[in-house]
Amino acid sequence: MSPRHTFDSAPIGLALVGHEGRFLQVNPRLCRLLGYAEKQLLASTLGAVTDPHDLKTLAVRSRSLLAGEVDEFRLEQRFRRADGHPAWGQIHATLATNNGERSFACVITIDEGSEHGFSGLSRALSFAVIRALTEAPTADEVPRKILQNLCGTGSWARGEIWIVDVRLKVLRLLDTWPPPASEPIERETTTGTTCMPGIGLPGFVWTAGKPVWVADLAGKPAFSRLATATQCGRGAAIAFPILNGRTVTGVVALFSLDTRQPDGGLLRVVADIGRQIGQVIERKRAEEALQKSVEDIHAVLDNVADSVMMTD
Repeated sequence: MSPRHTFDSAPIGLALVGHEGRFLQVNPRLCRLLGYAEKQLLASTLGAVTDPHDLKTLAVRSRSLLAGEVDEFRLEQRFRRADGHPAWGQIHATLATNNGERSFACVITIDEGSEHGFSGLSRALSFAVIRALTEAPTADEVPRKILQNLCGTGSWARGEIWIVDVRLKVLRLLDTWPPPASEPIERETTTGTTCMPGIGLPGFVWTAGKPVWVADLAGKPAFSRLATATQCGRGAAIAFPILNGRTVTGVVALFSLDTRQPDGGLLRVVADIGRQIGQVIERKRAEEALQKSVEDIHAVLDNVADSVMMTD
């Protein structure tokens, strides 16, 4: 059996990658995993099918391998399939040569769940939130970072975070992605930036205390009225509560411009994400309050020291 036949008939995704990440050879299994024709991949690069959030790490590892600094590397990352949906997978790359050109051979595997629609989003969304929670320097910056990462990972057109105003007993629209400066939000004069319990999708989730998936907002006019992301009132939406213990402190809503069928696994994941967000926001606020207290104490001590020096 020839090496080329072995390459083409392998049950795993295989690729030969050359300078600047160009695909030199790809096998049929890899084409099926990513949803591209062989001709399309050969005209593309490994970077082009890699999620933008993982490009930097891939580039560093690839340069190190091609420079001969390491003999191989293993990397877990997200890929972008031809249909636009993310897919989790792993790369095992080893140094190779192809017609005198330094290149590397890749074994690429894609998680089976992520080959088939939205169940593959679960892991990616969890990672997106963890990254946002660790990258945001202050509690105030957490909401927008979360929305940015969730929308970028899950291909959602827009995202919203609503926070409970305990005093007025309403939800207030805290932040959106894209931000209002880049794409103005269409709001109804009757709702503005607030939402009553049980009204619209955010209000319903606030009252229910659990995630809700709407496959097509066109069939849910009560929800689409507050769907500021879907300007024509169509498309899918998923919303989930932000929890501090058992108390709902806010709601995250994500909107797409296409219809999407419910995914039970993803609903369970976003329920956990809501708890994560609530816990980390509270912890960041506590840390900031502690830091402020320490700074105030230092300020008082400095004033005391100055007073003592003046007295002497």
